[in-house]
Amino acid sequence: MQHQFASLFRKRVPEYTHQKYVLAVSGGVDSMVLLNAMALLFEDHAKDHIVVAHVNYGLRAQSMDEEQLVRRFCKSRQIPFEIKNFKETKEEKASESILRNFRYEFFEEVLKKHQAHYLVVAHHQDDQLETILMKWSRGSTLEGLSGMKEIRQVKGMTILRPFLSLNKKELYQEAETHQVPYLEDESNESDNYTRNRYRHHVVPFLKEENPNAGSHFQKSAQMIADAVACLMPILEEKQELLFQKGKKRVLFHREAFLKEPVEMQRLLLQQVLIQMDTTISVVQMEQILEKIGSNKAQLTLDLSNGWKFKKRYEECLFEKGRPRVVPNIEYVLSKPEDTLIRPNEDEQILLTTGKTSSEFAFPVNKEDFPLTIRHAKAGDKIALNAEGTKHQKISRWFINSKIPLEERKQIWVVEDAGKKIRAILGYRYAHPLSFEEETGKMILSYENKTRCTHVKK
Repeated sequence: MQHQFASLFRKRVPEYTHQKYVLAVSGGVDSMVLLNAMALLFEDHAKDHIVVAHVNYGLRAQSMDEEQLVRRFCKSRQIPFEIKNFKETKEEKASESILRNFRYEFFEEVLKKHQAHYLVVAHHQDDQLETILMKWSRGSTLEGLSGMKEIRQVKGMTILRPFLSLNKKELYQEAETHQVPYLEDESNESDNYTRNRYRHHVVPFLKEENPNAGSHFQKSAQMIADAVACLMPILEEKQELLFQKGKKRVLFHREAFLKEPVEMQRLLLQQVLIQMDTTISVVQMEQILEKIGSNKAQLTLDLSNGWKFKKRYEECLFEKGRPRVVPNIEYVLSKPEDTLIRPNEDEQILLTTGKTSSEFAFPVNKEDFPLTIRHAKAGDKIALNAEGTKHQKISRWFINSKIPLEERKQIWVVEDAGKKIRAILGYRYAHPLSFEEETGKMILSYENKTRCTHVKK
């Protein structure tokens, strides 16, 4: 096994002998065999390349024994040992997802502290089989069906799984060969957990039918992963064309999206959702596609991790968090001088001299000052024709332009010294308006990372 282990590091990790690794070690046979294999890989230099991260959940009487076992092993080889204790509170019960988040946040801390590049975990072939079976049974994305990857980037860290080609039996044999100490996790015997039920009942049945089931599932998962890798350049190119992404918002146009074949629609949505760090079931995927294709003007669907899917006329978006509370605020530009306004992390309003790369920009004259940038009020009107004789209430313009109600409250208008509306920022300009370049003329531009710009001149 050790030869195969070293071969994987040579293949997967550039200059692997010059890297530093954080090992997730619980004290069970899997992670203790991993720790021993890493110690053998680096021999006398193990202490310079390995840091062990151990989480004591304090939920079982055995927890302290596991901590002491890992601590003693590290001490005997002078390997740095980091530990974090989990404390259950009324607000934070020890659910599977909370413990996982706690664990990986700790691993991130250790990686940063020791300037390590790789997190090494002991997931093996049987873990992979259980994972794939659970995902297949409840419905999953193409990415999910490909199972765990040998190497993967997650939240800025590289996770390495060198045991995916080995089954549990082989790890027990390795522990016996090298006399690796370990403790069995008593909670693994309980059928209270979904994974344990698969481990105790489903996997043994499959292996009885075919002893090589684990290996076959791993190879099938790899083929799916290869197919996903081939698709990625196509998906990335189409994402760039169809989606506008902000930190808490992903927007796309319904008409352009629906021009894609439904198979491509599914793949695009799956990939966007993965990048948003949220997952959906097959049923939810079909619900989203149904809502996108619906003739209803406004629809909403709750997703995981605080995300929502919203259809607003011809715009569709994924949005995270509570609706933004829009304060009653005004910005007054009293004179023509360079000014930058950032109402929030997504919007930028810039007054400057000369050209701008912004899609939405218009010239302002000295006599237009002071300019007031505010949200629309009842009775506001905007000039629609070049003569300035035809006006429309902005409230009616919002309705005619199918601007969602919740978005109308967030839109800025620009009012000049004569109390005339010069522009609805990001949407349209008032008339008359000249775009001829003049030396020294001030330009007011607007950008919004979370919304498409619909410029109407």
